[in-house]
Amino acid sequence: SMPVWLKWGFWISPMTYAQIAISGNEFLAPRWRE
Repeated sequence: SMPVWLKWGFWISPMTYAQIAISGNEFLAPRWRE
């Protein structure tokens, strides 16, 4: 089990949201559907 402070640190970081957005955009791109 992860410590609570580590979970908070993960979700508070703006880099988390940037990484999730970049990954989502990358894998939903039309070139992956070919």
